[in-house]
Amino acid sequence: MSSEFTVRPYRAGDEHGILTLFNGVFAEHNPSFVPRTLEHWNWQFRDNPHGHHTFVAEDQGGAIVGNYTAIPARWLDRGAPMLGSQAVDTCVAPAWRRVLKKEGLFLSLARAFFDAYGRPDRDRIVYGFPNPQAFRIGTRILDYRPVHTPVVALVRDFAQDWIDYLGPMGGDAVDVREVDAVPADVDALFDASMASLPLVSRRDRAYLTWRYARCPTFRYRMLEARANGRLRGLLVLRTEWFDKPLAPLVDWVVDGADREAIAGLAQRAAQLVRDAGKTRLETWAPGWSSLAATLRTIGFAPDPSTFNLCIRVFGPDFDESWAKDHWFFTMGDSDIY
Repeated sequence: MSSEFTVRPYRAGDEHGILTLFNGVFAEHNPSFVPRTLEHWNWQFRDNPHGHHTFVAEDQGGAIVGNYTAIPARWLDRGAPMLGSQAVDTCVAPAWRRVLKKEGLFLSLARAFFDAYGRPDRDRIVYGFPNPQAFRIGTRILDYRPVHTPVVALVRDFAQDWIDYLGPMGGDAVDVREVDAVPADVDALFDASMASLPLVSRRDRAYLTWRYARCPTFRYRMLEARANGRLRGLLVLRTEWFDKPLAPLVDWVVDGADREAIAGLAQRAAQLVRDAGKTRLETWAPGWSSLAATLRTIGFAPDPSTFNLCIRVFGPDFDESWAKDHWFFTMGDSDIY
């Protein structure tokens, strides 16, 4: 702590100062920036089923001049439940950016955050997708460990012939339809098809409903694949992403080896995306996973993204080398999409 500023945990009401700081910082040199609303902040942090892990710094006048926060979720580490958090929205007011000094606000804020939450009984892992400046500082000073630099996306530029091709590739074997609510049997599907993955966030109905169905800012579309009434797969997508000529397939709950369900979901997604005027699909699935293998089988190809994935592990059981080959993640595990 410095006599010039105070670092402390979040208190109710801080969101107003956090938003003022966030909107000011992220608007710098970004004329297309759209200010974040209180409604969005409440959804992303207050309404998260697992809360939020936030520290702020305030100056002597009580203004919030720094924010270090993370979004927690339930994870499974080789079947054992734990909390893991995604670090997001770190920002410091311009006048306080003495980031490389030991007494600087940013490092004081980061140390307080990790002292409180970087523990096996709280955040077993903290991960993020730092921008280039944060990547340099984090890997040099805060022990960020690069896992995928960059994250490799799976992409498909498509036309009608590929949409037609997905039927014989398996899509014809399942019934795919768009749904407005997360299916009630998605928990059973996750337990049967994904809970055995070595390191994975738990995609249960409560989480998926909060993350996608209740998001006030973006429209997520949900597709379910069934055969004989049984849920075989759930896909969450967006038909647009900022001004980019692509549509992200944001999240999957599916057996990665179930080509029929994956082909059917991709086919319907391509139809929706085509109707929105886009001809490119992008998604994330780690290269070692069966989901990535199946997506490659039906025509997706690797393409490096602009994002880097880093992790801090609080406990002795694994490091970034193990995570590289065992951590299952999708676009939905980031706040980017």
